[in-house]
Amino acid sequence: GFAESFGAGHIGLGIHTKPLYPDTSSQYAEALRTTIAVASKSTPSLWLWTPIIHFSKVRILQECIDLEVPLKFTWACYFSNDKPSGTCPSCINRAKAFAAINMKDPLLC
Repeated sequence: GFAESFGAGHIGLGIHTKPLYPDTSSQYAEALRTTIAVASKSTPSLWLWTPIIHFSKVRILQECIDLEVPLKFTWACYFSNDKPSGTCPSCINRAKAFAAINMKDPLLC
């Protein structure tokens, strides 16, 4: 596949299970690992990496702040590609995470 064509040994998947959606579950990640193993017989060491799967949105936000991630350039909106809608579940969870740490979202400044 695509990762193999670049000689990659890992595929990073930034899913997290809190809140839980069907495509963010541990079972989903395991199913992807199985699919990768079946589809990547030429690269048996290709590994699906899910480093934040057990993090909450607040924990992810705290990690991003610690790593000085430019959060004003990040969002994951279900309804819009050019700016966040503020109304989809992803936007609402982001707003809740910023509120939980008493910080204004730089994307909305």
